[in-house]
Amino acid sequence: MELSLQLDIIGLIGCVLIVFSQVPQLITIIANKSSKNISLTTYSVLLIAQLDWLIYGVLKNDTPIMVTNLFGGVITFLIVFSSLFYKNIGREMEDFDDAVTI
Repeated sequence: MELSLQLDIIGLIGCVLIVFSQVPQLITIIANKSSKNISLTTYSVLLIAQLDWLIYGVLKNDTPIMVTNLFGGVITFLIVFSSLFYKNIGREMEDFDDAVTI
């Protein structure tokens, strides 16, 4: 097997592990309908870094870097989006509860 292909396989395995390492967090947010213990700052910075790496991978024409950061960026975006969504839903429910008890 050619060295370049071996390196791409190693890179793609890393891609799969990195991307799927975030899936449990996304599932937890959606299942619990809560993002109470999620650092929005951390995931926002991670999303920016993944977009930067995606651009870098495109410019270098490096498939493992592109694939990792494209799919990882999508998962990270979904975590950020769902965190914002459930934080806003939580605030609305608190406002509703306050209005009902008055």
